[in-house]
Amino acid sequence: MFCETCGQQFFGQESVCTHCGAIATRYWLQLVGLAVFLLALAINALAPFFLLPRREATQPQPVLQAWTWVNGKLFAYGWAAVALAILVWAFWPREGYELPAGARVSRWLLLLLLLAGVVTLLLPWIPGTETLRASLAGHPGWAPALAWGLLTLILGVLSSHSEARDALLGTGRMLSLAGLGLLLLVLLLVALGAAAG
Repeated sequence: MFCETCGQQFFGQESVCTHCGAIATRYWLQLVGLAVFLLALAINALAPFFLLPRREATQPQPVLQAWTWVNGKLFAYGWAAVALAILVWAFWPREGYELPAGARVSRWLLLLLLLAGVVTLLLPWIPGTETLRASLAGHPGWAPALAWGLLTLILGVLSSHSEARDALLGTGRMLSLAGLGLLLLVLLLVALGAAAG
């Protein structure tokens, strides 16, 4: 790999050119893509809570109700789709690339997470799990929050290795486009929710 500023050759696992100290453009694109993606997720999580009570006081709005329902389902079950996608990525063979030790540990954590999700779905049919079911029913948001937290930890471990981060995030262009598309969709929903009524 060659530096875009001075042309000096440096290794792919180095994030900064050893000759001139310039940071590779793909790292900036990855950072911007992740920032836009996280901004869209934050707006998506917070906007219905600010719009819904104000609109529900006057009359129910189908756009806001559907948005809240989809957000609830994505929070409760979306972690499984993300975990499966990361697991497929971790097992996908890539020529000339070996996963770091952290990625191998992440495979087992993802498998345990998915197994825990399957067991949670089967709890009503497993005898002797009444106290666990009562505990989960008493705190309905804890299980998805723990799953999302573990996924964040796994993604952090994978992103700490530069080659794994590049294999996971790519050059950052598609991530930036996906984050921008999600942000525009969320802003459109906010505009529709604010104008409805």
